[in-house]
Amino acid sequence: MTRLRLATQADVQSIAALNRSFHLDYEGFYWDRPEWVQRLVSHGCYFVLEEEGALLAAICLIVEGPEVVLDTIAVKEHLRGQGIGRKLVQWAAGAAAAMGKSRLAVGSFRAYELLDFYVKCGFEHDGIKQCMGHDSHYLHLDLQTPQKQ
Repeated sequence: MTRLRLATQADVQSIAALNRSFHLDYEGFYWDRPEWVQRLVSHGCYFVLEEEGALLAAICLIVEGPEVVLDTIAVKEHLRGQGIGRKLVQWAAGAAAAMGKSRLAVGSFRAYELLDFYVKCGFEHDGIKQCMGHDSHYLHLDLQTPQKQ
């Protein structure tokens, strides 16, 4: 059975290894460093998708004021193209809306070539800006927040 759960310290090394699949040789690139993953796991920002104890994917959400930033999303290479990333984005949008946040934001290095993926997930492209000296796409998804009863 596949389940999405809050990551624990026991997941840090596996998440860091998974994140190495999107490593770029950019000075200061930190998303695959275990100490960075550990810090965000300790703040309750990381979630893992697993099946029978095996890590399939991971997603990191950071609350910043009125929005939630989708900081990282990684799916095991052999599982890509099967809709797992799209489902994680949908879950993230639902989680952000349930928190009362008005939007889900993401930045993606141009080198990843993921603009079409995010647009297909409903994001609007806000333009290209520099991140760590490299072109990055910035996008947002406006959320429908649940009505208060």
